[in-house]
Amino acid sequence: MQNYRHNKKYQAGDQWLIDTQYTRYKEFLPFLDRDPSEDYGKNTVAQGASQFPLWHDPEQSVLLSDPKKYGGAFEPHPLWNTVADSALDWTKKKLLENEIHCEIKPVISWYMDYKEGSWQAVHTHSKNCITQIIYIDDQPHCIDNMTHEIDLKEAQWGSMFAIMADGPEPIYKSFMSWPGRCVLMRGDIFHGVYPVKSVPRRTIIIDYIILT
Repeated sequence: MQNYRHNKKYQAGDQWLIDTQYTRYKEFLPFLDRDPSEDYGKNTVAQGASQFPLWHDPEQSVLLSDPKKYGGAFEPHPLWNTVADSALDWTKKKLLENEIHCEIKPVISWYMDYKEGSWQAVHTHSKNCITQIIYIDDQPHCIDNMTHEIDLKEAQWGSMFAIMADGPEPIYKSFMSWPGRCVLMRGDIFHGVYPVKSVPRRTIIIDYIILT
């Protein structure tokens, strides 16, 4: 299902969203084997899903207009800086490619591990950040094994949805999961996740503060 030329931009007023593909998504896999005691999902908008810290810059994260906080102290994976630096370089180029001109710096990252039936309530992140979502898994429940065709109604299960309301007319989009799919969006866009039918359903999230 992967499409390495996948790249679409949606715009509503000052709000924008880029739906694209991060081909190096497998570099995040070493971070997904987590101690259950680190799960802080019960303190977030995640319903029935596990949420684990990956990394944060405590000095920069407090500058977000809606700061995200973890439940306790943790040590990032030894490979985190190398993988995150590659993602940052790619993200900067992708923004320029889509005529988004701003200076960004990563401030916080976490990992979502959805369970069957879990979902996320509608929410936003900070208005002064860019949110990046990197998908790890397919949604096999909506794919016909014989024809590989996608049942679009079934594809809504487990999909993230986003609502851009800054323009004259609101724009609604949903995004089913496939390995490497990547959504970049302004942090003030309302979004959530429909109840999950297929597992595993995992995503990496990175918030970048907008410096200029």
